[in-house]
Amino acid sequence: GEGSDREEEEKAEGGDGDKRSERGSRKNSRSLSRSSRRRDSRSRSRGEDKPDEVNDRPIFCGNFDDRDTESDICKMFEKYGKVDRVDMKLRFCFVYMNSKNEAEKAVRALSGKDGMRVEFTRGDGETKRREEERRKGTEQPTKTLFLANFDAQRTQVRDLEDVFGEFGSVLSADIRKNFAFIEFKEIDDAIKAKEALHATAEFGGSSIVVEYKAPRPGGGGGGGFRG
Repeated sequence: GEGSDREEEEKAEGGDGDKRSERGSRKNSRSLSRSSRRRDSRSRSRGEDKPDEVNDRPIFCGNFDDRDTESDICKMFEKYGKVDRVDMKLRFCFVYMNSKNEAEKAVRALSGKDGMRVEFTRGDGETKRREEERRKGTEQPTKTLFLANFDAQRTQVRDLEDVFGEFGSVLSADIRKNFAFIEFKEIDDAIKAKEALHATAEFGGSSIVVEYKAPRPGGGGGGGFRG
């Protein structure tokens, strides 16, 4: 009888041990799960899993080797993501990348490399829209000029009036966020100002963008910005 009782006690103790082991295993699993979630949360907060967005600003690239071609610039940026196109200008270019994350990686990696100047254009997406219009051939001279890629924080309306006023009578100047509009009395004066000031370093910009403001659909070529 005593032997039988001891066997029953040993079985009961063994069963309790198994249950304790199972509870401990579940507890460790929950701890690991919580730890994994915390790591994922920290990774997201550091931006490692940052959701991508559409990039609406061209990248300005200047001071590169004079021998570099459009293909050379494209290959340089393609190391960091897909390049939609490169728009070559005189002594500088605009690079268009659709992915915001890839564009930011390219700017971080290439800015200052071999003396190059690489930065997002100022203009809140307006520069890209204007360039699209120019490429489509829909741009036509207007009395109102669009200005971007300048230091909008330090530039005053009177600064625009003084500089653009050298080419003719300026009716009005308007700074909006990171871009501006300058309206001339005569369209010929607007044309002269655009040709003289585009891609210069006026108003604290590395290479300002001066283009014609697109006229409203069905409107005339005057292109005033009021109203």
